[in-house]
Amino acid sequence: MTTKRVTMNKLKEILRLKFEASLSLRQIALCVSLSLGVISKYLQRAEAAGLTWPLPQALSDSELAQLLQPPRSVTASLTAAMPDFAQIARELARKSVTRQLLWNEYAEAHSDNHYSYSRFTVLLRRWRQKQSLSMRQNHCPGEKLFVDYAGQTLPIVNPRHR
Repeated sequence: MTTKRVTMNKLKEILRLKFEASLSLRQIALCVSLSLGVISKYLQRAEAAGLTWPLPQALSDSELAQLLQPPRSVTASLTAAMPDFAQIARELARKSVTRQLLWNEYAEAHSDNHYSYSRFTVLLRRWRQKQSLSMRQNHCPGEKLFVDYAGQTLPIVNPRHR
């Protein structure tokens, strides 16, 4: 999910409040209705670009946007190693196997280019939605007994037979 970009007016206001008014990050965040993380990110980018207040007259809005809002990179997610979701689904059917455990194994196997855990779970969910989940069973009533055992079982001890 992508977030909306901050408007140029808010970016300029962030810089003005920091450099001219000398407000703290929390005060700036309250003034422009943005999170502390967003304020911090843009001020770090402005510092890295060497921007001060007032902004140079020669600096256009598009140039300021290029400095503070670089284009989003999609190449990192395209080069990450794709997990084998069929194998992951088979592993998840076993007892005591979790998505976190399988992601740890995947990340360890592809340490240089792997998806984050949250992206991994989103991709797994999408893969599962594309799978056909039908299994027709024809049986006569009373002929079979179906029992569903899920997860770890508890040991049952009869105190009379110790």
